[in-house]
Amino acid sequence: MNFLAGDEKRFYEFMSGLDETDKIAVIAHDDGDGLGSAVIASKIIGKVDYLKFYDFIPGSFLPMLEEMKRKKINKIFFLDMSLPENELLEISKFAGVVIIDHHPFSKDLNSENVIFLKVESKYPACYLCYYLFSKIQQVPEWIAEIGTLSDTAYKYSKEEISNFYRDFGFSEIDNLWEKTFDLILALVYFSGKTKNIYDLLMKSSGFSELEIGEYSEIVRKELENQIKEYEKKKEEHDGLIFYYFEPSFAIKSLIINKLSAENYEKTLVFAQKSGNEDSLEISSRSQSGKVNCPELLKKALMGIPNSNAGGHYNAAGGRIPTEYLGKFKENLLREYEKLQL
Repeated sequence: MNFLAGDEKRFYEFMSGLDETDKIAVIAHDDGDGLGSAVIASKIIGKVDYLKFYDFIPGSFLPMLEEMKRKKINKIFFLDMSLPENELLEISKFAGVVIIDHHPFSKDLNSENVIFLKVESKYPACYLCYYLFSKIQQVPEWIAEIGTLSDTAYKYSKEEISNFYRDFGFSEIDNLWEKTFDLILALVYFSGKTKNIYDLLMKSSGFSELEIGEYSEIVRKELENQIKEYEKKKEEHDGLIFYYFEPSFAIKSLIINKLSAENYEKTLVFAQKSGNEDSLEISSRSQSGKVNCPELLKKALMGIPNSNAGGHYNAAGGRIPTEYLGKFKENLLREYEKLQL
C-alpha cells in the first residue's frame, strides 16, 4: 500500500497504546464505505464510547465537538472523511486523532497528536481499514468487500465484477454485486439512521444473515421510477447533463452512478433536495477523465454563500442553499463552456 501521507508505524504505535481507560470515538462518513470502515475499526478496537455517521454540512461539526468534550473522549478515529485544518487543530487539543481516508488533500496534516493516513483515491477507506486493522487481528473479508464495492460500484458493473476481485485481491463471493447493491439501498432507506445497519453488520457472521430485503425493495422501486422521470426531464447542454429532482429517498448518488456508467463521454450534474429544506445536495460524475468534477463544482459555487464541494476527479459532491439553484446552474454552464474552448 502506497501512503501519500502518514505511515503505518505511527498507526500501530497508537493502536498498541490504547487501554481500558481511554474514551474512544469512531466518526465515519455516512455511506457504505464509511459504514464498512466503522465496522472493521470497531471490531478491532473493541470498545467504542462514541459513534457517529456524518455527512459534512458547514457549521454542523461544532455540536459534535462539544459533545465529545463533555463525554471526555480522548481518542478519535475519523474514517472516510477529511476535516478542515482549523477544526482538526481544535480537536487535537483534547484528543489523539487518527484519520484514515482516500479523498484528495492539499496539505499533510500529520502532527504530534494527529495521525493522518491518506492513500490514492482509487482505494476506498474501507479497503485501507481492512489493510491496516487486519494486521492486528483477523477482520471479516466480506465486510471489507461490500464496503469497498459500495464506493466503487460506478466502476464495476455486475458483468465486470471479476475486475473488482482482481484489482483488490479479494476472494470471490456469490452474488457480491447484488448483495452490495441491496446494502446500498437499505442505507438509503435508513438515511440518517446508519447505526441500524451498523448494528446488524456488527453481529452478523455473513451477509446472508442481514434481513434488509424489505427495505431495499422499497428504494429499488423508487429508483426505477426516478430513472424514468430522468429520461423525460433531463437538460442537455453540449455534453453536460443537468437534472434536478425531488425523490422520496436520497437516491441521487445511485442514479447518477448508474447513468454516468451508461453515458461515458458525458458529464452529469444532479441536484436533489436534502433532508434540510434550506439546502440542495449536488453530485457530479464524468467517467471520460476529461472533466475534473470537484474543480468544476467549486467554480460553479462562486458567489454562493454557505456552499461546499469536493471529492474525486471523476466523482464529486457538494451542497448549496436552495435559493441559489438558478445561480448555480448559470455558473455551471458558464464554467463548463470554458472547458470546451
